[in-house]
Amino acid sequence: MRLSVYCVAIPPRLPHARRFLAAMGMEGATILPPVLRDTLSHADLVRRNIVSPTYPSSRDFMGKIACSLSHAQTLRHFLESDAEVALVFEDDNQIPSPAAAAEARTTISKLLALREWQFLNLVPCDANCSMWRSTLARVGPHRVYRASGVGTPAYLVRRAGAKAFLRRMLPISTPLDMHIPHLTDAYEVHPRLFEPGDAAKSTNGNYDAVPECRHAFDVRNLGTYGLIGVAVLVGGIVFAMRVRRRSERAAT
Repeated sequence: MRLSVYCVAIPPRLPHARRFLAAMGMEGATILPPVLRDTLSHADLVRRNIVSPTYPSSRDFMGKIACSLSHAQTLRHFLESDAEVALVFEDDNQIPSPAAAAEARTTISKLLALREWQFLNLVPCDANCSMWRSTLARVGPHRVYRASGVGTPAYLVRRAGAKAFLRRMLPISTPLDMHIPHLTDAYEVHPRLFEPGDAAKSTNGNYDAVPECRHAFDVRNLGTYGLIGVAVLVGGIVFAMRVRRRSERAAT
């Protein structure tokens, strides 16, 4: 199986990205020139049907567009090659220790042996880490679950997964990582293999923490918890009615 390694890195972050790749023993990774936010025109992108007219044009969102287009460029480069799998990094993963890097390389080699996934998020963020989700596989201390999180600091993708990602990504109507849970055969690894965000934080100026798991009562889970609540309520009512009937029978 031929694996190609890529890194999406903007110029100010390139030294850090190279140090990360060196720590991973992947100095030969391909670093394509990224799409830069300040070179883009929102109106032009809308006219060319690259961006949805409803997508915001603020500086922050233009950075997200640039990030999406940089990943799209990387995925196209991968599809033009004869590689079967791409390993894609962003430029702000924390540099691992030698032991952690060795463990990550071993884990990645084992993950490549799993045939079920077409997209595998190695650094899921804001995932639904509910304990009732079924496990696809265990690889050392890591478990592989159906994707529920977002974030693209590091991921593995096969050719069919790359094509599916590109189809959903364009025209851009939402940040690219929001599509991950909706991809067919998309999975994620917990605990994640790397930690996103070094001391300089995000390239897009986002200084928020990037948790691996969302809060159990995140508003996005209200539908699920609402159904559970209704089921518990109905069960409680049925139980109470049965107890009352038994009490009435005992009284007579």
